[in-house]
Amino acid sequence: MAMDSDKMHLIFEELFQRAPVGLALIDRELRYLHINDRLSSINGVSIEATLGRSIRDVMPAVADRVEPMIRSVLQSGRALERVEISGETPAEPGRWRKFVTSYLPILLGGSTVVAVAVVVEEITARRDAEAALRASESRHRYLYLRTPAMMHSIDAEGRLVDVSEAWLERMRYVRDEVIGRRSVEFMTPESQDYATQEVLPAYFRTGVVEDIPYQFVRKDGAVLDILLSAVAQRDAEGDFERSLAVLVDITERKRAEEALRRSEAQLRQAQKMEAIGRLAGGIAHDFNNLLLVILGNAELMMPQLDEPSLRTSAEQIVGAAQRAATLTRQILTFSRQQLVEPRVLDLNELIRETESLLCRLLRESIEVVIDLQPAACCVCVDPGQATQILMNLAVNASDAMPNGGRLTIETATVNIEAADHCEPGKYVLLTVTDTGVGMDTETQARLFEPFFTTKEPGRGTGLGLATVHGIVCQNKGWVRVHSTPGRGSNFCVYLPWAEEAELEDDEVEGAPVSAPLLPATILVAEDDAMVRGVVATALREAGYTTLCAGDADEALRMMRAHEGPIDIVLTDVVMPGTSASKLVDGVRQRHPRAQVVYMSGYAPLQPGEVQIEAKDFLRKPFTMDELLRKLAALRSTAT
Repeated sequence: MAMDSDKMHLIFEELFQRAPVGLALIDRELRYLHINDRLSSINGVSIEATLGRSIRDVMPAVADRVEPMIRSVLQSGRALERVEISGETPAEPGRWRKFVTSYLPILLGGSTVVAVAVVVEEITARRDAEAALRASESRHRYLYLRTPAMMHSIDAEGRLVDVSEAWLERMRYVRDEVIGRRSVEFMTPESQDYATQEVLPAYFRTGVVEDIPYQFVRKDGAVLDILLSAVAQRDAEGDFERSLAVLVDITERKRAEEALRRSEAQLRQAQKMEAIGRLAGGIAHDFNNLLLVILGNAELMMPQLDEPSLRTSAEQIVGAAQRAATLTRQILTFSRQQLVEPRVLDLNELIRETESLLCRLLRESIEVVIDLQPAACCVCVDPGQATQILMNLAVNASDAMPNGGRLTIETATVNIEAADHCEPGKYVLLTVTDTGVGMDTETQARLFEPFFTTKEPGRGTGLGLATVHGIVCQNKGWVRVHSTPGRGSNFCVYLPWAEEAELEDDEVEGAPVSAPLLPATILVAEDDAMVRGVVATALREAGYTTLCAGDADEALRMMRAHEGPIDIVLTDVVMPGTSASKLVDGVRQRHPRAQVVYMSGYAPLQPGEVQIEAKDFLRKPFTMDELLRKLAALRSTAT
């Protein structure tokens, strides 16, 4: 059934008014012929106040933009679609609103445009939202790029689509060098395998990973330790689209942790060495007393033996005891309890003087190369200890080259900056290098432990390097070792440098005094009864008057009870009760001319005690002949 024109008109009018966009008909004079409620609301002008009026009268703020477009449609008959305009409206004065407009020609079956239909849709909110989104994206982009954290994004193929500037700075790349490359290309081979085989498959599936440890390789080849956390972005279908990863560079932290572990290990090693040193020192001290008794009694016995075989046996006892004494001195050196006489010497001169001895000591299959710094390498150290360092390192190197090789000894002066293990300053560096079998890390970790050796039984005591370590530490130095199995070893000994002007000449000793200057009374203070007994016997047989006490307090009582003079005090350094220095002070209050000889295997002085000079010291174990010579020399200086 055909619909009459009136009804059709009503339908179109209702459609016109209910349209969700603003609609208007503009005649050829640019006046409003018709307008719907939506456009009236947008404009803020009622329909009655709009109809029959021109665009410029109703909407002056947009007339300059709209009128030319309407005239163009009127003239050309061609529509203009989706043209954006903006401006104020009477509905909201002062607010700049945005619209998208279309202009459609109305021909009514002819060729002349009789009117223009205008379609208006407000897009202010949409454009504001888009602008806000762009601003937000810009801010986030800025934060992404400029954040101090390392960040990168990868696509579904694992290729880098974006990286932060911090990432580029840490990795030493520019952006064009990395975008489009797979992220695993910047990892070490081990991390690449870990990422491709384990991490990435799980990540693409779950979309989240946290604190994954990787090693990335910088452009310059340096390796960075990284903890990577990432979250995936998925599309509408839930498929992986891209990711955002945060990378934390923990390289310095790991180095600090490793340094802390090394420091803790060094502390534990130092504590262990100190404990072993104390034990070794105590054993050596007691052992020295036993050796002194053995040596003394063997010497006292020898003049009474007429049978050659018995004298030979006694001489062998003395020889064995002296070799044992050398071993105890090594133990005491390791434990830093041996009394030494440091003086300034040129290490270069000492090496030159020792070179011929070294060559005789080492096998002919070992080539010795000496490379000394031209300038003097002065250190303040006991000459015997310096020689012992050199000899022990040379022997150790020789043992590491059973089939021959090259032993290189070098000296230099170096400046050390501030470090945990030493004071900053100038040091003399003694380097001993061999081409031997080398050592693994486990052996190096125990290298300076006393009695530790890799040699077969009977070929070493395990004290050589421990003694070197003890001597060097006693002289405020340190030892560094570099070694690789099959590629030899390198020992670097650092000792504090001393001024060349302080070089000291060796004292010229006079001829030994063979006979005591009698009469003389000697006050002996020794807590070990056997040592006290053999010393007293030797002194009495030599013609001395002897007063023997087991400690300082007893010695002071004997001194007070003795009516005659006390010429010499022969005292052990370490005794229970009153100290040796207080004993000497007490004796000299009554006998100011009394001389003193201290005897000990080691002499750890307590705070406030006097420094023992070499001329007043007798190191245990000593022979009875050494004792008598020391006393005779002392008496000769007093007359």
